[in-house]
Amino acid sequence: MDKINEKDYEGIFEIIMHAGEARSLANESINYLENYEFIEAENMLEKAKNELVVCHNLQTDLLNKEAGGDKNDVNIFLIHAQDHFTMASTSIEFAERFKRIYLKFKKMEDIK
Repeated sequence: MDKINEKDYEGIFEIIMHAGEARSLANESINYLENYEFIEAENMLEKAKNELVVCHNLQTDLLNKEAGGDKNDVNIFLIHAQDHFTMASTSIEFAERFKRIYLKFKKMEDIK
């Protein structure tokens, strides 16, 4: 099996970087939600989603190369990148769920 090339390592580290940013932005969104700052929360969530799209595109490039016969060794960096991508995706999903919950909380408080 061929070794992963330097260009692919760049893509892997970009996945790690953008996924980390996406996760941080999703967590910032939740922090805003806790204070009912919905506009700021939505802005952070949109930025997080944009970062995740970059990750997805980088991952897709790696998958397309693999599918095209350009085999790579699975290594710790690739596994680490996939872990970051998954955690970022999950964080965004949780932020979306928290948004719905905090909107309900706010509505209930406004009714009182």
